[in-house]
Amino acid sequence: MRNLQSAISEMNVDNYMFCFLNSAQDFQFVPDPFVKENNPGLFDAWDDASEKGYFTQLANYLPNDSLSMLLLTVVSTEDFQDSVLLRRKYDLLLRHTYSDKISNRAVGQCDFWLVQKDGYWYIKRWLDFGTSDAACWSSIKAGFGK
Repeated sequence: MRNLQSAISEMNVDNYMFCFLNSAQDFQFVPDPFVKENNPGLFDAWDDASEKGYFTQLANYLPNDSLSMLLLTVVSTEDFQDSVLLRRKYDLLLRHTYSDKISNRAVGQCDFWLVQKDGYWYIKRWLDFGTSDAACWSSIKAGFGK
């Protein structure tokens, strides 16, 4: 999770992609249901390449002096024999210049299913849930992932 936070604060695409297993069949993003319903088809084949595209696009619209920050708050952690489920509340700040229609802040909760491979932990499955009237992470991905 520290690598995810650092990649966002530095807007480093390579470090961001290092958070995920590197094959499409090994990664799944499950968006907030409301966002999915309002973006039909967008998330049906969302994979690690989609993550890279969204994050690269986002990085292109963040000025060099702009602040990007991800705050994660522990809700719960469950250890399994071959994986870990991290449930975290998040507050994501992205001062982009892309469009006024895409929020600069996202608030919600994520379930990160992590698996270990070659001594590193990777996000295998990511579920996003909006928790307020504010935009959630799925809406940011929808805005930059089209």
